Amino acid sequence: MLPTEWEGATPLTRIERDAVIVRRLFERAVANFFAAELPPSDGWKVLPGKWLYWQKEYETPGIAAVLPQMRTDIVLENTRQKRRIVIDTKFAGIFTSSEYRENVLKSAHLYQMYAYLRSQVGSGNPLCDCAEGILLHPAIDAKVDETVRIQGHPIRFVTVDLTLPSADYLDKLRNLPRPSNQFT
Repeated sequence: MLPTEWEGATPLTRIERDAVIVRRLFERAVANFFAAELPPSDGWKVLPGKWLYWQKEYETPGIAAVLPQMRTDIVLENTRQKRRIVIDTKFAGIFTSSEYRENVLKSAHLYQMYAYLRSQVGSGNPLCDCAEGILLHPAIDAKVDETVRIQGHPIRFVTVDLTLPSADYLDKLRNLPRPSNQFT
């Protein structure tokens, strides 16, 4: 069942419609989907809510109290395929506008993914050195599936239309971990 604005058999209270709760619901649904779909026997590990750590070289005594922590939504790892995919779910439109363009990807989301990917390079886990990122949004304002490679890390911007029949959006999710030929 998916929350919609249409009248149905199960009403949601205002607190259940809160943006944080709906975003977390989307995040958990995607994590549970991959936990069910990607078999450990094929080498997959699904890590929801994985904490990442800054590779600090020096720190003052008070920095731990104010330095932001990093917690990913979902990390998919496959040591056999030598792949690490960081998925960040956003339950908001993929675009914003700028002074120069009507539709532009949200820079804060790109910066967040960039931090997840680049901050782990050289940490001793070889999967981190070539990790991929996926920013996953519902198709609110547009349907998008675009990829860019930044400093060796493919970053994919994808929307999934949750109003389609479930088989359609589940197929879209199934195809997310598949490598694109242009980036393999």
